[in-house]
Amino acid sequence: MLAVFCAAGIGMGKMLFTDTGLALVTGLALIPVPYIFLKVKSRWYKRNQDELLENTLSLITNSYISCNDIIKAVNENLSKLDVQRPFAEFITDATLIDSNIRRGLRRLELKLNNKYFSEWIDILVLSQEKSGDMRFILPAVIDGMNDAKKLQIEADTVMMNVWKEYFMSIILAFSIIPILRFSNAEWFNILINTFVGKLLIVLMLILTIISAFFDVKNKQTAVMERRI
Repeated sequence: MLAVFCAAGIGMGKMLFTDTGLALVTGLALIPVPYIFLKVKSRWYKRNQDELLENTLSLITNSYISCNDIIKAVNENLSKLDVQRPFAEFITDATLIDSNIRRGLRRLELKLNNKYFSEWIDILVLSQEKSGDMRFILPAVIDGMNDAKKLQIEADTVMMNVWKEYFMSIILAFSIIPILRFSNAEWFNILINTFVGKLLIVLMLILTIISAFFDVKNKQTAVMERRI
């Protein structure tokens, strides 16, 4: 993917500048694009998985609060769970292999990498060891997941706006050159064919990339401060 975007950038640079050196710099300017794409895709995937897990835990929690039996609570909702496989394996394990619920819950915890899920399991284990009244704390974990999801959506929105600004900056920076090509051929030739002109173009592209990443860093810090 990185090679494809670099090649596309070089081709675009060749059309805009008709200069091999500037075309290579243009290709380098598009290097962050695959990173941005993968970053956005991974964040969307994780957010979707967290939402499915939240719905799953909410269903099981509501049933467990009513019946105070985790096996029964999972069985009642198994066909409706968005995250089904780990809980189906938990039921099979608890009913056919090892009847110790606490050990089964700890094995279930290892199947999903989510801190809120681990907290949920901890409370379930305490409910088995001490008092069933601990189950009434479980909804607080679900609420925590929901709050984290809202913050994540806010952070994703901020990041998307940053990347939009980045691409707009790149487009504006590149659009100046073809405009000069038709409006002022003399200035265009100075930019393309002299060392100073090429240096100005390279600096413009480098500063655009650097400013975009500094903007990302600053806005990430602002989102983290809001969370605190």
